Amino acid sequence: MKKLLCVLLVALSVNAYADNNDKTRHDKVVELIKLMNMDSLMDSMYAQMDNMMKGMSAKLDIKPSEQAIFDKYHKRMLDAAKETMGWKVMEPNIITIYERNFTDQQLNDMLAFYRSDTGKAVIAKMPQMMQESMGFMQQAAQNTMGRFQQIVQEMQAELSAHRQAEASGQGGQH
Repeated sequence: MKKLLCVLLVALSVNAYADNNDKTRHDKVVELIKLMNMDSLMDSMYAQMDNMMKGMSAKLDIKPSEQAIFDKYHKRMLDAAKETMGWKVMEPNIITIYERNFTDQQLNDMLAFYRSDTGKAVIAKMPQMMQESMGFMQQAAQNTMGRFQQIVQEMQAELSAHRQAEASGQGGQH
């Protein structure tokens, strides 16, 4: 009976230590995310999405009489993005990812960095850097899509020619 009690006490203390350690780790990640202003970065992303969607208005050649229709769908798209990619949805996932991928020491080091003047400068400059990166990435994506369309057209032409040749070669065998 004493052995069972000892085993139980040891198991409970180990379990309590693990729970406390996880909580400490969780708290570190939450603090890190706050220091990194991830919620503000998400807001910045929504602003960029909003601008991209507004840019669709020009690409779709929206007339003044159609603006209310476009605005209605624009709002729905932005609301859908916030609902499915909002900070309240993303935060628990990000916390889990950080907890899973970084050791306590790495979290401590990142916390020290983001508390430093250099870390604060990185955080302050991140929204502008993200905006610049998004602009570059959008242009790269547009260029890539243009090339993809050209390649797909060439593939369709070759497939069509192949199918015609195959059909004419098999035409007498039906």
